[in-house]
Amino acid sequence: MDLQAARTAYIREARKEREAWLYQHALNKVRVITRSMKPEEKAAYLESAAFANTLAQVRRRDQILQALNRGEIPQSWQRAELDRLAPLISQELSAGYEIDLDYLRSMERSRTSPEKARRAVALMNGNAVSRFFSSGRGRFTDTAAKKVSHYLKAGNLARMFAVSLSRTEHIVPRLMETTFRKGLPLNIVNSAFHPKSLSRYLQEELTQAFPDLKGCRSLLVPGTGETVGTMTEKGIQETKDAVLSSLKKRFPPERLEKLLRE
Repeated sequence: MDLQAARTAYIREARKEREAWLYQHALNKVRVITRSMKPEEKAAYLESAAFANTLAQVRRRDQILQALNRGEIPQSWQRAELDRLAPLISQELSAGYEIDLDYLRSMERSRTSPEKARRAVALMNGNAVSRFFSSGRGRFTDTAAKKVSHYLKAGNLARMFAVSLSRTEHIVPRLMETTFRKGLPLNIVNSAFHPKSLSRYLQEELTQAFPDLKGCRSLLVPGTGETVGTMTEKGIQETKDAVLSSLKKRFPPERLEKLLRE
């Protein structure tokens, strides 16, 4: 492991982070000036020499940035972080990757190996998750339809009402007026998957198709600002909505009532 190369890369990226933080600090300092400006006026001001001077002063007075510019690591938490991240930084450098500290921090938190993390990132960047959900939508809907059909015939939906509503001729109309008034609801679909849910089913199908995503939910996908978890959750939510929409068409009121009476 090349510790000097890891240290140099860490300082370079830490300096970028500090400069970004100081830019926001400079924006806060001039907010009293820019808050009354129109968007185009504010954009012009931020490109002006006046703001450039303010930013230069903020950076010049910041001791942490100046230490980083000298090749020093001024803060104890940064030195401790470098000790932890140095092996990961070295592996990334050896593999020819750009160093992204937020990505490496998320890798460390998730306790994911660099190899598995890169495979997970490649899946997300390659839109494999989107293609998986798009191509499998029909299969997911078929599975859900079978479970819903069985649940409507065999599930204890009568428990929703008072004991006096114990006869089918009383229960079914009441269900159609309340629970199924707007068609098949999501809570009934989730009950059909019990003890799981439609979302849990989709998550497990995804993990089974792509084992490298397991344990990587908190892993940051470089360049996106999002984690594997937030990106996959979007796909799950979109697919869940699409499946529910298809199920509503497969279970019109007359079929719902027939299944309930069965």
